Amino acid sequence: MRPGLTAASLRGPKAYDVYHQVADPMPVTPALPIRSICAVLLVLMGACSDGAAPVAVPATLESVGGAPITAVVGTAPAASPTFVVRDAAGRTIGGIAVNVVIGEGGGTLKNAPTRSSSGATSVGTWTLGTTAGRNTLFVTVGALAPVAIVATALAGSPTAIRVTGGDAQSALAGAEVAEALSVSVVDQFGNGVARQPVRFDRVAGGGTLTATSATTGEDGVAGGVRWTIGARGGAQVVRATSGTFAVDFSASVQSEFRVEVRFAGTPPAANVQSAFLA
Repeated sequence: MRPGLTAASLRGPKAYDVYHQVADPMPVTPALPIRSICAVLLVLMGACSDGAAPVAVPATLESVGGAPITAVVGTAPAASPTFVVRDAAGRTIGGIAVNVVIGEGGGTLKNAPTRSSSGATSVGTWTLGTTAGRNTLFVTVGALAPVAIVATALAGSPTAIRVTGGDAQSALAGAEVAEALSVSVVDQFGNGVARQPVRFDRVAGGGTLTATSATTGEDGVAGGVRWTIGARGGAQVVRATSGTFAVDFSASVQSEFRVEVRFAGTPPAANVQSAFLA
């Protein structure tokens, strides 16, 4: 029997099958696949979007922390200095190209960043130079003004004492030499070490000193000691000592007499004169 038709049996001398059309029920549309529905939704969402997310624009660059940065020469600060990049709203932004280079003081920089972090960005491992004093790093981001990060390199522990003035002088017996005695206490790189005690002692020739002790200044120098040498000839020596390190000053005694040899009458032969003048 065809779909949509019904049959009724007619009774009588002749049986007939009667068919009539019956309206089909409401057609059912097959369900769309889930993937197709998701694809349609994504297309609609894209159509409503106003484009890609806005790109963060750096507006300010600044170092973090206000405490002075110090370290012994040839070493790295205990904590690596940091900086931040912010947008116009003051928000810290990451992924911005940065450049960090050494300025004053020498030293080395390892693992320097090339992009900012979303928080504070470390400059990497910064080892200060071997000369005591100011060290700097410069951080740049695009056209923003560079930021200088400043550290102070401090002298290391004493490793030697050196004469800085007053050695190898001469004076008349019992007289004061012209230049005062001074020394410098230095670290392994030759930087003066401050606040180091120094003792001055006469070790040969007698004489006197105006002071037997001094303390090095910020430049590592201790001095101003006046020396009157002994009244007799011979070696004149003063020793300066700081800790286990020592250095000597020497002086010589001048004679106040000037000897001249003159020959009366006929001068003798040259070989005879040389015997007297040698």
